[in-house]
Amino acid sequence: MSEPAITVGYWGIRGLGAPLRMMMMYSKVPFKCECHDIMDKQGGGFECPSWFAVRKPELKAKAPLVNLPYVIDGDKVISQTNACFSYLGRKLGLWGDDDEQASMCEQLLCEIMDLRNKMTGFAYSPCSDSETVKANALKLLADVTDPSPMGRGILQKLDLCLAANKASGGCFFVSSHATAPDFHAWEMLDQFSMLAEHMGWNDGAHLLDAFPHLAAFHKKFAELPQNNAYLTSPFHSKMPFNNSMAVFGATPSFTPYVPGQECNWRNLSGVY
Repeated sequence: MSEPAITVGYWGIRGLGAPLRMMMMYSKVPFKCECHDIMDKQGGGFECPSWFAVRKPELKAKAPLVNLPYVIDGDKVISQTNACFSYLGRKLGLWGDDDEQASMCEQLLCEIMDLRNKMTGFAYSPCSDSETVKANALKLLADVTDPSPMGRGILQKLDLCLAANKASGGCFFVSSHATAPDFHAWEMLDQFSMLAEHMGWNDGAHLLDAFPHLAAFHKKFAELPQNNAYLTSPFHSKMPFNNSMAVFGATPSFTPYVPGQECNWRNLSGVY
């Protein structure tokens, strides 16, 4: 069997790589997955020689902007997260059907990236004592769920976007079929829901209770038969949300990473 034309590269975590892998598996297009695993460094700290010493110099020689994540398609190397989403969206037929829908895909990708950046700002905070971590998590959850008319709550904005797409039955953000922002939105809703559950947010209420369209989307999109391959794969079932230095999601069980512990989410590179 010849090597697939498309390669998706990212850290060996869910993070920004999860929606890209999910898009490939949804489309049933074979692809090569390159997972760059963060490893314990002798004497303390972390290192990733497979990326910094090997793959990045190779790719940078022909693609100066290369970073994680990246998509390789034949001779093309695409970097920057939203550029990767857009490229695969167009390549796989997971994009808007006209200029108006394409513009909405682009806007949603930027909005969802704002949500992602809020999560990483919290998850990679240098504060690691459990009380501070929980306080920061609850502050983050209050921010993204802010329902006031003058609020900045991203979840409210996304809920309104779903409500406006009457053609999808609540299953897609933009068209009557899946588009690239659906995959990143689903992953971030999953991450924020798990954060809320783990931190006992709002006396155990589900994060999406106040956002019925998002709640329906999170359930319906996962139930699509095309998503079964990804959701039953080790990419979803084994990988942590974040790298080992994170204060949240550094392990699949959400416990803090302990140097030297067994990591069954590593070594998942291969053809899928």
